[in-house]
Amino acid sequence: MSATQIAQVALAALRPRSFIDEEEFERRRQQLQDEMRQYDDSMRAAMLRLDRWPHRHMRHFERLQEFLKDGPYEQSVFVMTKYSQDGDHEAERLKEVIDFVVRTVERKVIVHG
Repeated sequence: MSATQIAQVALAALRPRSFIDEEEFERRRQQLQDEMRQYDDSMRAAMLRLDRWPHRHMRHFERLQEFLKDGPYEQSVFVMTKYSQDGDHEAERLKEVIDFVVRTVERKVIVHG
């Protein structure tokens, strides 16, 4: 059972008659809700980290740090293609497409900063 589930079960089992007064009951109810919120925030942050830095791509991390020196991630442009094979008859066409994309991105960056 996860920490969030434990807090949810405890919250569901919470009864005012189990406390000396309503103030104590309310304090405990708020404490359990805060715990659930903290667990949820922690899990959300972990999922965002995994989504942004998936462990299966850690081999790229060193080069990514170098890449990020040129500018923040949010203002970066990524272009992905296949590597052309020597003797591939489509390699020249792929190079033309990549060159076109690079020129287009460069023009947009110049225009929009």
